[in-house]
Amino acid sequence: MSKLVILNLGRGNLQEGFPFVTAQLQSEDNAQSRQYTGSLPQNPELIDCYRRWQLLYELLYQARSLNVRGEKT
Repeated sequence: MSKLVILNLGRGNLQEGFPFVTAQLQSEDNAQSRQYTGSLPQNPELIDCYRRWQLLYELLYQARSLNVRGEKT
């Protein structure tokens, strides 16, 4: 049985935190849907991690597009 998690961060940011967060958990048949509320603290270090990940992703995408253009049919 598969599960689905929907995370709503609401308003906020990594510098100030997210004061109103909801997590909704659903089972495949929707018979056991639950919702939780809470908050998440600030975490400015995640901004640098996200930027590094974004750069690596863009480089990977560029490398793949170069390979596709370089292939002969």
